[in-house]
Order: sequence, then C-alpha cells, then structure tokens
Amino acid sequence: MSTDLAESSLTVPGVRLVIDSGLTREPRRDASRGMSGLVTVSCSRASAEQRAGRAARQGPGRVVRCYDQRTYGAAPAHVTPEIAVADLTGAALVLACWGSPGGAGLALPDAPPAAAMGEAVEVLRELGAVARDGHATAVGGRWPGSRPIRGWPAHCSTAQPP
Repeated sequence: MSTDLAESSLTVPGVRLVIDSGLTREPRRDASRGMSGLVTVSCSRASAEQRAGRAARQGPGRVVRCYDQRTYGAAPAHVTPEIAVADLTGAALVLACWGSPGGAGLALPDAPPAAAMGEAVEVLRELGAVARDGHATAVGGRWPGSRPIRGWPAHCSTAQPP
C-alpha cells in the first residue's frame, strides 16, 4: 500500500506492485480551535507519480490506482507547502530567536501567510515568549524545543509579557 513513505528515497527490494489510494495525511491548522492536526486529503499528481515510480524501482512493476483518471486530473499538481497550512507558532518562536520576527529579512521559498503568522506571534506574546517588537524574550529563549508550543502554556501560563 502506498503512503508518503513510498515517496521517500527509500527503496524496498522486491516491490513490483504499488496500490495507491490517492490519499495522504497532511497537517492543517484549525484557526477556530487554535490547534493543528492531520487531515486526510487527495494527494497531488506529483505524489501519485512518485508513488507509481516505486513499483518499478528495481525492475518491471505496476501501479494500481484506487481512483479514476478524472480524479487524478483534478488533483493539484504539487503538494501544498506546509508553511501555508500548518500551525506557525513554533516557527514564529524560532524566527524570533534568530532575530527575524515573522521571517522579516529572510528570503523564504514560500512566505508564511500573514494572518497565520500574526496569530502565532500573538500566542507567543500572551505566553511571554516574545516582546511587543516580536523578538524573543528570556522566556522564549528558554523554550523547550522538543515540545510543541501549544502544550507549553501549562507550565508557562504565569509568565508576564514584557
């Protein structure tokens, strides 16, 4: 069965048949809940082609797509960049620690959506992780990078914004 793993550079010896559901799980930010999660969406045509290529990696192979040609044709050409749909709170804190609040001055391949970045910075301000100018505070500089920001308020909710 094909998943995003089939799109990686990993080659599994002996694979000659790929069954492609045409679906993928992608992170999406739910602004109304202020949370992110994985949602199931149709894969892009580029992903479908990459998955199909895994069947013939080491010899003749075949792909069975569990969707019709019309569905394939209606799929987006490429995957939506994660920066356009994911929670940016963690990224906003990293940028603030780098001295580039909101990515200012950085030549990013895809600019973060202004509304999502603004919400992320506001969450960080409420937590006391960034100052009004968007730069990291002492609290923000000590953020435990191995944990998501949204789980952070439990132990930092008493921090006073600068």
